[in-house]
Amino acid sequence: MNSMFAIFQKLSLFRDFDSSQIWEVMHICDSQIFKSGEDLCRSNEASDAIFILLAGTVEIRTSNDLILLEQHAVTTIGEAGMLTGETRSATVVAKTEVSTLCMHRRRLEPLMNSDLEFSTLLYRNVMCIVREKLVASNERITELLNSQQSA
Repeated sequence: MNSMFAIFQKLSLFRDFDSSQIWEVMHICDSQIFKSGEDLCRSNEASDAIFILLAGTVEIRTSNDLILLEQHAVTTIGEAGMLTGETRSATVVAKTEVSTLCMHRRRLEPLMNSDLEFSTLLYRNVMCIVREKLVASNERITELLNSQQSA
């Protein structure tokens, strides 16, 4: 359990959370294992959970099944949609066997409603994660455009 606590402390999603807040989050997570080829979530479906990828590799795909990128453990997936309630913007498929912890909105909302600091930190951290993903996407788009212009 202490090694799991250390993983949570290192995740950007829980940056600046105190120990008691991290323990609370750990206790609302459900363990899930996905086999290679299995979907963690699908584009345009309800976004009601955050996945904490503990082991393995997933592919992030468009609704047309085009592979955008790979994500490797340890990371989080689905944080923005879960908080906004928007549908999933991508399909996530296990490339290898994947071990996750799943944090569902119905179990997270009571924590957010009872602890304003918790809620504020979570929203701030998700915003930072989304910004990092946007910057990385912009860099990939620039590389692709540059490689097309060079060809």
